[in-house]
Amino acid sequence: MKSNHKSGEGWQIVEYDETSRTWQADTTQPVGSAWSGLSVDAKGLPSIVPHNSTRSFWRKKEEGWVEVEACSWQVGFGKGDDVFRLDCDDHVYGNVRERLDIKKAVWMSASTDAVWILDKNTDMPFKFN
Repeated sequence: MKSNHKSGEGWQIVEYDETSRTWQADTTQPVGSAWSGLSVDAKGLPSIVPHNSTRSFWRKKEEGWVEVEACSWQVGFGKGDDVFRLDCDDHVYGNVRERLDIKKAVWMSASTDAVWILDKNTDMPFKFN
């Protein structure tokens, strides 16, 4: 990401072009990303949480960007590119709307192995398999 999205708010996604040896901005990105709101699926397609709003997140698919209306602080991808997100209620959800547990989190990370959170009450890491 580079410093400014064309809207003037949030971060702009860029990717390195091997041929020209330059960084190229994704001019199709609809909104600027929050500093912790970027995740990339197995195909290299990004999802972002907007810088100025948490009421939704945006996911880039082959055909373009799609807005997913689900209040989110963070997004991540798990096995099979399942989407996980840290909701505004501080719970982690899989498949956009399925709450994983009663635990609340302040941070989340997803991978093909597991979803990790930093528990809001204990400040301890916790792993969902």
